Formats: sequence, C-alpha cells, structure tokens
Amino acid sequence: MNTLAVIGGSSPFTVELFHQLALTELREQPYALSLHGRNFDALELVRYFAAATLPAWRILATPDLDEALADANIVVHQARYGGLEGRFQDELLAATLDTLVDETLGPGGLHIAVLLGHAPSITCTANISSSGDIAQERMVRLDRSKLTIKSPGQPPPLVAAWMDRFRRHEESVLTATRCRTRAAVIAALKLNPLIGCDQVPIAADLIDV
Repeated sequence: MNTLAVIGGSSPFTVELFHQLALTELREQPYALSLHGRNFDALELVRYFAAATLPAWRILATPDLDEALADANIVVHQARYGGLEGRFQDELLAATLDTLVDETLGPGGLHIAVLLGHAPSITCTANISSSGDIAQERMVRLDRSKLTIKSPGQPPPLVAAWMDRFRRHEESVLTATRCRTRAAVIAALKLNPLIGCDQVPIAADLIDV
C-alpha cells in the first residue's frame, strides 16, 4: 500500500491538501496517510477531516516521527522549526531591525542554524524541496540530487507539466500557490502511470507551520 506521510500535519493548512486529493479519483483508492505533529489535539482534528474527506484511505495520526515515516513512499515536510515561539522571536528580531517580518525574506531566515541540525534526517527522507527562502536554499545545497520546487512563483518545467495534468481535476482556485503545487505534485505522481515513486523524487514542501 502506498503511504503519504505529512510531517507538520497538525497545521490547518494540511486540510487543503486532502481537499485537492479528494477532487481526483484518488479519493476512492486504497492509500495510507500518516500525519505527524507536535500538537496532538490539533493533529486529531486534522485526522478527523482526512478520514471524512478520503474515506478509502487508512489514516494514522501520531506524534512519533519514526512511526509516521515508516513505509512512506511520499513525504511532505512542512514542520515549523521553533513553533509559534520561534515565529514570535523572528518577528521581534525583524521589528528591531525595522525590516521584513518573514523567514523567507527577512532575518528570520537565520534560523538556518537550527534547521541544519536536522538536515541529515530531512535530506534522507525528502528529496523535493522548496527553495523559497534562505534555509531551504541551503538545504538544497546539501544534496544537489534534489528537485527544487520554486513556490510561490514559476515552477520548473517538469512540475509545471504535472500541474497541468492535475488541473483538470480542480474545481476551485486555491489562494495559496504553495498548497496547489504540493497537491498537484503528489496527485500527479499517482495519476501518471509513467511516473512511479521509485523513479521520481519524494515530494516535500517546507512551509510555515
């Protein structure tokens, strides 16, 4: 059974991924979904939504990272390092320097020192990454075999082709480009019989959680 693991799965942004997958034939196909998150109450709410949206899928919600990653074919990495406290510190730093309050463009990207401490396990797990900020760009440099998704913005040609294939299943316009990109890549990996998970890098998207 193919398994999709979402690291940082307690984020409310995760439900958009389920919604987009449910618009395709994947809704009724037997896949497994492993959700990992630090906030178990929020994780349970996301699991409940996933079970209602993807009725044929086997759903697991766990705070144990190793359990969530076991047997995963596709890994979406969207953990927010430092949590809300880390975000608060990023905003204080940016306000002190009178600059952008954003880890993508502002000094919050300096949390790279913390992120790189987790780099070996992340690079072993996920090999498609977003290069939208300082930290992600540095992660890609650790492993040049990664396929980089630039989001928001114009995706690479291969990802764009997958997105075009997936758009015929979309019934709504997403407000977050990065959500559409993540959902499109994952769905396209399953919809295209010429693309197998053993041939294409695992999908991951480092986003703000």
